[in-house]
Amino acid sequence: MDTRLVAAAIPIFMILIAAELVWARVKGQRVYRLFDAISDLSCGISQQLFLLFSQAPLLAAYAWFQGQYGLVEMGRSLPVFLLAYLIIDHQYYWWHRASHRVNFMWAAHVVHHQSEDYNLAVALRQALITHITSWPFYLPLAFLGFDVFVFGIVYALNTLYQFWIHTELVGKLGPLEKVLNTPSHHRVHHGINGRYIDKNYAGFLITWDRLYGTFEEEDEPVVFGITKPLRSYNPFWANCHYWVELWQRCRSLPRWSEKLYVWFAPPEWRGQGEARPEAWPQSPDDQVKFDTESSPLLTRLIQIVFAGLSLSLIVLILKGPAMPWWDRLAAVLTVYLLLWTITWGQRPIRS
Repeated sequence: MDTRLVAAAIPIFMILIAAELVWARVKGQRVYRLFDAISDLSCGISQQLFLLFSQAPLLAAYAWFQGQYGLVEMGRSLPVFLLAYLIIDHQYYWWHRASHRVNFMWAAHVVHHQSEDYNLAVALRQALITHITSWPFYLPLAFLGFDVFVFGIVYALNTLYQFWIHTELVGKLGPLEKVLNTPSHHRVHHGINGRYIDKNYAGFLITWDRLYGTFEEEDEPVVFGITKPLRSYNPFWANCHYWVELWQRCRSLPRWSEKLYVWFAPPEWRGQGEARPEAWPQSPDDQVKFDTESSPLLTRLIQIVFAGLSLSLIVLILKGPAMPWWDRLAAVLTVYLLLWTITWGQRPIRS
């Protein structure tokens, strides 16, 4: 994604998040909790900073594959962009489905699902290496001859579309529900209700879920989060916790075949001697959300520091690619340290 586009989108995202907060208050709904939202945005900032180092090599590799093995030169006409969008949306579906059904891919994707709220800030809650696990799924476009410019623009548009569907404030949208991925459909995807798990993987067209048998209608209140709650606001633990769990399971499993299989198994799989997962809430009324308490002074200080970090992200996105490598690394590590600090010391409210 073009760095200028990302930098321009960040203030727009913040304005829309503020508008959602105001709209929710007018409607008498509480859809935001401060530290949960800060955790969401911290994960998004962490990912964008990591992209300063990882995005260029991935795009260069895509361009190399397209140059070496592309069947034709597809060009950059409007029909080419539309066809590329359709293919990317299809490939997104299969990457997304695999990310829920293969443990090592779930370890990379789980970050996006950890919040127990559902709002526009959750759309920005992304894992550090999501783009690395998705990259192989988009290589067919390189082989078909779509150049890196077309790929980058279309991928960005597909990603930006999915921002607005992360909200509880938009109901069902009539005939659009038949074709498009909507807030209602995506709420189902984020639900841990038994009937909602592993449903509605679509990015833009819900048609893929209807075609491949993974569609589910929203017809009961959604419980958001993951089946084993994270219970932390730290963005680095959010990215690591499931990898740690997989490693611990790998070490404890008695058979070598199971030690290997656990990385590729679906998340619900359990090996010899492993306990079954504990039951999780099936109704919002039964869910006790993780929350923390803080003094008003500390809360205000955290808000000020976080606002500064958000502004620094825009500067780094615009200036980072041109900075010397060590200067860029030092700046990124400084932001990471501050993110760790403001999300580390929160004391949980015990239920």
